[in-house]
Amino acid sequence: MKGRKSFMKTKLITAGVLFGLVAGGTFAVGAAKNDDSRNAVREVEVEHKVEHGEVLMNKEDKKQLGEVVKGAKISFEEALKIAREKAEGTLTEAETEIEHGRVEYKFEFENGKSETEITIDGNTGKMIEFDLDNDHDDDRDDR
Repeated sequence: MKGRKSFMKTKLITAGVLFGLVAGGTFAVGAAKNDDSRNAVREVEVEHKVEHGEVLMNKEDKKQLGEVVKGAKISFEEALKIAREKAEGTLTEAETEIEHGRVEYKFEFENGKSETEITIDGNTGKMIEFDLDNDHDDDRDDR
C-alpha cells in the first residue's frame, strides 16, 4: 500500500510539472507575440566632449551623431547656435538624446554666477527647457 501511494504521488507531481511547462510555454509564446519592445522607440544619449567652451568631435563622434539624429530637422550646430543666443557664459556640457521618440539637444553653460541648462527640440528648433541655477544658492546648501 505504501508503494502505491508513492507511485500515485510521483504521477501527480509529474503531471503537475508537465502542466506547468505546457501552460508556461503557452504563456511565453503569447507574451512574445504581444511584445511591443521590438516596436518600442529607442532612447539614446550621446555626451559630447567640451573643452574651453567648444565642442570637440572627431570623425567617429560625427558619425555616431549622424546616426542618432537621422530624423531631426535641426542639426547639432544649429541647436548650439540657438542655445548660445539664449544663455550667458561658457559652454560646459553638451548632449544629444533621443527621448520620447524625438531628438533633443541639451547644453549647459556657466558664467561664474549661474549655470544654465537649455534643451532644444531637434525637429522644431524650439527651446523646450530652460533652467537657470544661481551658484550662490548652491553655496548655502554646501555648508
